Amino acid sequence: SDIQTVRTLLDSGSSETIVSSKWTNNLTKKRTHTTSLRLAMQKVPFEKLTPGDVLKHGFFRIKNLPTGDISSTPLTYGKGDIEGVDQIRIDQVQKGKSVKVGIFPVHHIYTKK
Repeated sequence: SDIQTVRTLLDSGSSETIVSSKWTNNLTKKRTHTTSLRLAMQKVPFEKLTPGDVLKHGFFRIKNLPTGDISSTPLTYGKGDIEGVDQIRIDQVQKGKSVKVGIFPVHHIYTKK
């Protein structure tokens, strides 16, 4: 699976991890989007679905969506909580390999209401 491929790249410490970070971010976005559409269509028929429905009945219902350790925490969204994660993983290239520095709290750019 895509998540297993990403997990293998992250575990390898390879410099390919840096190149693949955009790919992993896109994979996470696609998973979030398809999950929110699936959740929204549980509440609203496809033919009547609006972007507002996808936000309210989709994104805002996502709680603890696993990412296979692509992100440092499972994804959770809600009204006033649009970042998905509360912690981020920081890696650094050391001697040509990607090395995990640690996981740190997100300093929320968007204020929670």
